[in-house]
Amino acid sequence: MSKPKVIMTCLGYLTGQNYESRKDNVIKSLTSLKPFLDGNEIELIFIDNCEDNNSHLNIKSLVNELFPDKHPSILSLHNQWYDIAAHYVAYLVAKRKGVDYFIYTYDDFVYYDTSFIQDSIDFMNDHISVACIRLTEYDISTRWYYDSAITPKTENAESVSHNNANSGRVEHVGPFKHGDNIFYESNWHPTSRPAMWRTSAFESIIGMPEKSNVLQQFEKYMYDRSDEKTDWCSGFIDCGVCNTFPQDTSVRIASGIGINKPSPLVNLKLLKDFIWEIEYSLLGHTVVKQNLIEV
Repeated sequence: MSKPKVIMTCLGYLTGQNYESRKDNVIKSLTSLKPFLDGNEIELIFIDNCEDNNSHLNIKSLVNELFPDKHPSILSLHNQWYDIAAHYVAYLVAKRKGVDYFIYTYDDFVYYDTSFIQDSIDFMNDHISVACIRLTEYDISTRWYYDSAITPKTENAESVSHNNANSGRVEHVGPFKHGDNIFYESNWHPTSRPAMWRTSAFESIIGMPEKSNVLQQFEKYMYDRSDEKTDWCSGFIDCGVCNTFPQDTSVRIASGIGINKPSPLVNLKLLKDFIWEIEYSLLGHTVVKQNLIEV
């Protein structure tokens, strides 16, 4: 099998407690990824943030039910890792396999365009300073609708901050057409929302601490780390390739974790040792690693 162009992780979280309320949206999300399984550009790894390894109400069972003939890779991690598992499993596997790009996404984002991979690689090859590309829905012609200072997330789940620590407001440069997609360069900070990264850039800009908090506190860490570097920029695809569900379905919102609230501390060194030491073929099956979460 030839080496993929991109490693992609999709983080999922289903339990006996949230299964009925989340199942329909998760099915929509996972089903939208099927074209990635049909092609050879992407190696897709589903991450099952499972609490009960013996329960059938989890991502592993649902993935196998949705894609019975695809035999997708499923990595099961005990306890709730939130977003950080998607970032670092993608990064570590890409680094281990010598793949130049990786993507992280989640089970509450639906992909309405799956033909962006080669165009994105071409854009990043032509714009070497671009370290990462935001993949979520964003229409530059109506950017006010995606600016959380103008349009609250309760009205548009894709509404995000347009602030930048150095210049005050984000600034975009473009357009740049590659294939069927239009790209822009930007001084936007990195995001935990779905994104495509140059593996070497993530390593040099974000790095891998031994321990880290999750969600908005991890995104702040990304922001602070990237603010120390001056030789990079981000990018985005006009109109994006995926979008999410209304904010009231968010696992993070339901958990009450925010930028100023406590969040779990993850031992990333143990995750790195785990990914590095296991036989890579095991990632084609279910691998369970416990006790990586610290209180």
